[in-house]
Formats: sequence, structure tokens, C-alpha cells
Amino acid sequence: LKAPIIVALALFWLVSGLTPFLAFEAARSHFASFLPGHAAGAMVAVTCLADIALGLAVLFRPWARRALIGMLVLTLAYLLAATFAEPALWLDPLGPLVKVVPSILLALTALAILDER
Repeated sequence: LKAPIIVALALFWLVSGLTPFLAFEAARSHFASFLPGHAAGAMVAVTCLADIALGLAVLFRPWARRALIGMLVLTLAYLLAATFAEPALWLDPLGPLVKVVPSILLALTALAILDER
């Protein structure tokens, strides 16, 4: 079960990092309300690259633990930032913030079983 968990997390983070590049302006608009001009675009790029880096890093055993911890820290930062920037997302019918909770639990599970042989 460890391998599918790691692969699922890697894919989740890779897709979440790559997808905003396909609709960059839409992604940028989420930051535009509180970040001026180019800063919003830079924030999209930085967060996407961080997601991609974590998605790749978790696939390599020497980096997996740090990547999982990074996933947890970044996810909590995203949740906190989104809560302050767009608190209505908690009540959004599609539940974009609520859906993050299972990914936190999956990362915690992966962290707990990472060293099992």
C-alpha cells in the first residue's frame, strides 16, 4: 500500500503544480485581489514550482520524508492563506478547501509508514 500512496501523492502534487500553467490568468486572478500586478503571477509560478518539486521529490527515497513534511507545511500554508484571502471557499459547493483535508491525512499516513519495510 505504501507505493500507491506515494504515487498518488506525487501525481496529486504534480498535477496541482502543472494545471495552473494551463490557465495562468485564471490562477493569477485568485492572487490579484491582494497582490499587485506581476506579484500575483510570480506567486502562481512560485507555488506551482513548489508543488512540482514536492511531487517529484517524494518519488526519491532520500528526499521522501522531507518532501512529505514539505507537503504538510505547504498545504497548511495554502489553507491558512486561502482562509484569509477567500474564506468563502470553505462554503463553496465544490469544497476546494475541504478536499485538502484528505490529502493532509494521506501525507501523514505516508510519513507514518515511510520507513516500514
